[in-house]
Amino acid sequence: MRGAVSFLFFYKVFWGVGTFFKKSPRKPLANSALNSCLCKRIGGRNLTIFAVFFIIKGEVIVLEEKDTTKIVEELKLSPDFTRFYDENKDYMVSESLAELLEKLLAEKGVKKADAVKNSDLNEVYAYQIFSGVRVPDRKKLLCLAFGMGLTIDETQRLLKCAGYPALYVKLPFDSVVLYGLTKRLDLIRTNEILYEYGQETLG
Repeated sequence: MRGAVSFLFFYKVFWGVGTFFKKSPRKPLANSALNSCLCKRIGGRNLTIFAVFFIIKGEVIVLEEKDTTKIVEELKLSPDFTRFYDENKDYMVSESLAELLEKLLAEKGVKKADAVKNSDLNEVYAYQIFSGVRVPDRKKLLCLAFGMGLTIDETQRLLKCAGYPALYVKLPFDSVVLYGLTKRLDLIRTNEILYEYGQETLG
């Protein structure tokens, strides 16, 4: 009975706080309406909050992706790794850098040759990145992001896949890169701004 009351309570909470959710078109769930759960400690008690998928009025409501800080905190508090992994496996990187690059090219409708040319990278080196032979450093990966015309979200996704820190607006170098991505500047203009502000250029 207590479990049912707790579930009803959180159901109402999530229903009321719409800004925390992203609505997606109606679609069936692969396994169940409640795909996974998060555990949050409130007042010294562990209360289970079903957070990833809800079916409400025929729609699937998806919780926004957890940031790295939240996942690290859950890792620290988790009693064992199996439980932590089971609850966070949907947030783990599951594709290679080469696979993600190919996927982004297709999504953007950009030809690989154009992306390489616009990235200002050595042609052979760039194609080795696309084929998975080479793993570029963070700056060269950002060159590819500009060459492909990626958005900020797509660029952050690319950095995450390669194991690099996300762009952080409080860092001077990163803030210029974020500005360039936001304003849809090309690599040359972005490098000019980096140089003007005493930062290392991309390339």
